[in-house]
Amino acid sequence: MNEEQKKELEEILLEALKISPSELGYPPSFAYHDMRSLEGLRQVRRKVEAILKMNNIQVNLQYQIQGETIHEQIAWLDDEINLLENRLNAAKGQLAAMLEDKDVKSKKALLNDKEKQSQFEERMEKRIQSLEVDRDNLFEEVSTFKVNQS
Repeated sequence: MNEEQKKELEEILLEALKISPSELGYPPSFAYHDMRSLEGLRQVRRKVEAILKMNNIQVNLQYQIQGETIHEQIAWLDDEINLLENRLNAAKGQLAAMLEDKDVKSKKALLNDKEKQSQFEERMEKRIQSLEVDRDNLFEEVSTFKVNQS
């Protein structure tokens, strides 16, 4: 977004955040009576998301804190932390298993040893030449077969 768009978004956000008396979610006798209702806040979020979407800005709300009360939100955060820690541990386990794999070890050894790389390249060149000879022989057999069939 350019500076003008950022400024416009800021103005719209500030306008959306203004609380009108009809939106207040609590009676005047309540200690937090000047706080906006949950639905009022959701409306603000929808307005901001619409503005961002119009400007082709993708917002990932995957980790928007869930829950109505602080206890529900803390429980949700704990669950998310556990989920992420489990994913991290699984990834670490996969990495450790991969590093112990004999094929991976041999490839790593090959990458770290120039002499082995040269030997490997020589073997592969010989293999290519052998396969090319086999291919040529097969082409010759096919040609001979076609001539005999005619």
